[in-house]
Amino acid sequence: MKSDKLGGGSSSSYSLLELEKHLGYESSVLPEQNSKARLRLAGIASPEEAYSHCLLYWRDLRSPLKDDETFRLATAIFLDESQRRLVPEERFLQKPIFFSKNMVKDFISLLNFFDRYKNFVKFLPLPMFSEAMPSKELLEKSIEELQLIVALDDKRLPYIGPNVICGEQVRLSAGVCLMGNNFLGHQVKLGINVRLGPGVVLHAGTEVGDNSYIHAGSVIGADGFGYEMLDGKLIKVPQIGKVCIGEHVEIGANVCIDKATFAATRIGDRTKIDNLVHIAHNVQIGEQGIIVAQSGIAGSSRIGKRVTLAGQVGISDHVQIEDGAVLGPQTGVMARKKIPKNAKVMGSPASDFRDYLKMNLILRKLAREASQKKS
Repeated sequence: MKSDKLGGGSSSSYSLLELEKHLGYESSVLPEQNSKARLRLAGIASPEEAYSHCLLYWRDLRSPLKDDETFRLATAIFLDESQRRLVPEERFLQKPIFFSKNMVKDFISLLNFFDRYKNFVKFLPLPMFSEAMPSKELLEKSIEELQLIVALDDKRLPYIGPNVICGEQVRLSAGVCLMGNNFLGHQVKLGINVRLGPGVVLHAGTEVGDNSYIHAGSVIGADGFGYEMLDGKLIKVPQIGKVCIGEHVEIGANVCIDKATFAATRIGDRTKIDNLVHIAHNVQIGEQGIIVAQSGIAGSSRIGKRVTLAGQVGISDHVQIEDGAVLGPQTGVMARKKIPKNAKVMGSPASDFRDYLKMNLILRKLAREASQKKS
């Protein structure tokens, strides 16, 4: 099962008029042929994750779009009132634009409006099920109540262990193995032969590709760590995105991967993640990466293909690590830095591996000389 490639991914759509009513103010006036009543919104997206019929949340007009296609895909634009003067006149007439006088407050309100899981309320325990004890009637009752999609006619029936709790509209493909004490949130999708170890939690919207294995105690799709200051108080920013895990991925025990704010945190095909790793919201990890124990990756970082992170690597937010890079043990990468293709770095802050070794030799030499002078 391939992961959903849509940025926001939603089965619902909302009218522009509904959004205006929710926010309490109107968007810019459109020409008559683009009536607001006919315009539909599939969700909210940043310029980096824009998809068809989205509301484009463009926080800073001084950050240019990657291409005109991004603007074309959006149904409407959401901007700060202070940036009204930066909007080109011809674009102002093409799309409805919301000009916000309080971006933080309205952003939180938008996320609540577009939360596609807010109307799901039902969770039920699934009956134990396997080829050895196919309690099909009980399982079919759960399928009907929760609108599940379960591969029961395939040669490889799913295995459902004890104490599995399931939300609505979950998909279990052929050969899925739930070892027990698992939680599956609403609209979770598990591909062929996916295995979940004991105690694995998959929150709403999580997608796991074919032949992937998540070991005991891991939590996938918990809220990202996001807060904004509003009226002197820290207010939680709703996290309405999801996690998409590719095919042939292995995730160790007690790993935490947070869902995106409004798009998807993504783990590429054949990536291997060791125990006790934390991956924050909006992170994108390419194919065939290796991430060793106790590493942490902060929000919105981009990790390329075939990247190796050794033990206890710390990556700050909005970092870009290009294909083939190797980060040695306990490397620290500062926010918004870029590690070039095939680079080998180490130390904190991260530097070229050879420079790091030279620096350590010099420091040891200076320490010896200082010690000899004291004696």
